[in-house]
Amino acid sequence: MLRNHDTEGILAAVGPRMAMLHESISEVQHWEIGPGIRKQAALSFQLVKLENIPIIQAFVDMSPAEVLANWEINAGRPPKIWSGTFEFQDLFTLDTNMWRYVLTSYQDGAFYDIEINASSWPAAMTSEERLSAAWLALEFYLGERVLLEKIGHVEVLKSLTTAQRKRFSALPDLPDHLKHIQKKT
Repeated sequence: MLRNHDTEGILAAVGPRMAMLHESISEVQHWEIGPGIRKQAALSFQLVKLENIPIIQAFVDMSPAEVLANWEINAGRPPKIWSGTFEFQDLFTLDTNMWRYVLTSYQDGAFYDIEINASSWPAAMTSEERLSAAWLALEFYLGERVLLEKIGHVEVLKSLTTAQRKRFSALPDLPDHLKHIQKKT
């Protein structure tokens, strides 16, 4: 999968500690190796649930810098660098570039509920599939950790009223929007 990366070196460096990580986390732990955003390659741990963040972050913090000079290690899958279009369950091609959202803040910005509207939902998609696709798109835009830490509830709306249209923003703007409002709090 990866070329010109020291995949064996990363696995040798972190492999012995994987058993400790697996024992510490209540859910089955998954990890992915792929191209990095800031470095050549990345090792990203799937968080599964919010309670796993401190455990995985401690593991990440223990990573030896000399072995991992060209690797970034992530507690949670990072945001994707993508076009906003994805295949959902090999059935539907979804373009999130025209999706709209509005956030509702709770506990002074500690977390948010989000309502999402897409005028382009395929008619054959069930409401459960739309909700799953919305969660997946949010993870692609925000990354797994921010999604778990900041988004409490997701609601998918089939249509918007005129008043709602004025409040809703383009979904691709969500990462910058969250960063902006987090600076204020």
